[in-house]
Amino acid sequence: MSPPGAKWLAQAASSPTTWRAHAHGPVPRLDTVHLDSAHGGEFTHSEAQLGKYRAHMDWWQAHTLDPEASRDLMRSIARQL
Repeated sequence: MSPPGAKWLAQAASSPTTWRAHAHGPVPRLDTVHLDSAHGGEFTHSEAQLGKYRAHMDWWQAHTLDPEASRDLMRSIARQL
């Protein structure tokens, strides 16, 4: 079941046995983080750890370009090449 307001898109990766799911849209609250490592993936649900990931996400959202500005920057760089 997808979070309310989220739009899901599944697409095939490089292997026919590998799938990725992409969520787009508002998600009410980060309640699980999936971590990849050399030993496989794991999920973390602890409120203390999730608080750290929320803080990281807030910082990145405050310090990155919105999608339109990001596209404009990439187009500008491409024109200069």
